[in-house]
Amino acid sequence: MVRKTSLKLHNSTAVIFIPDGVEMELAARIELHVPDEHSRRVGQAEAAASLPKLS
Repeated sequence: MVRKTSLKLHNSTAVIFIPDGVEMELAARIELHVPDEHSRRVGQAEAAASLPKLS
């Protein structure tokens, strides 16, 4: 069985699923790291550059 919990992340809520056997105290120590805007743009540019050219 899997438990569901919500975490507040900036201005939104992230939902995570915790498998059985993992204590809630341990799950509460989970830290989510979200890339900043610059890193997101670089990632999008890399993804776009890797797309095949259309003929």
